[in-house]
Amino acid sequence: MVIYIDMDGVIADLNSMVLDIANKTFGTEFKAEDISDYWWGDTGIERRFFENVLIQEGLFKNLKEIEGAVDSINEFKKRGYEIVFLTCPHFENPYCVAEKMDWLKERFNWFNPYDHIIFASDKNKGRVGTINDYLIDDCETNLRNFKGVSIAFKQPWNNNWSGIKFSNWNDLFNYIIELEQSYSTDKHSIDTF
Repeated sequence: MVIYIDMDGVIADLNSMVLDIANKTFGTEFKAEDISDYWWGDTGIERRFFENVLIQEGLFKNLKEIEGAVDSINEFKKRGYEIVFLTCPHFENPYCVAEKMDWLKERFNWFNPYDHIIFASDKNKGRVGTINDYLIDDCETNLRNFKGVSIAFKQPWNNNWSGIKFSNWNDLFNYIIELEQSYSTDKHSIDTF
């Protein structure tokens, strides 16, 4: 069983960083909860501005952690769960891949890029995940065709997701632990029958 975890918007707060840059540039006061469009379209700022922000050196290395993510993931690892970060790099940013790996190395002493990360522009090609695995992502498109348990990390742009969704890592962590314990209990019941 593998827990696949997206980075941007799930464990690393890209939205707040981008909005901080936009607010400083335009004198606006956008907050994360004001945004419902994945490309910040509801700000009224041209997409080209955001494309330029996403290619800045240091952007992905300096993202703040989403509260509770690092502790929860480390606890999953401590309990023996296999963790794989499944993230889409911004290919136009020549620093993105290295910065994402640096970000992970700084927070997870067990992180090995050969074992714990997959960079994929399309997470729906069916190459990862089995019915026993989990995907935690903020993008409905990525969640929709995953073979295992799809869990949305709540962001304003996934309000239409009708599947499993959590807005904090504590509840998400407890959900997976409880679900795995119920599977274990069910399997034990069947084995002893």
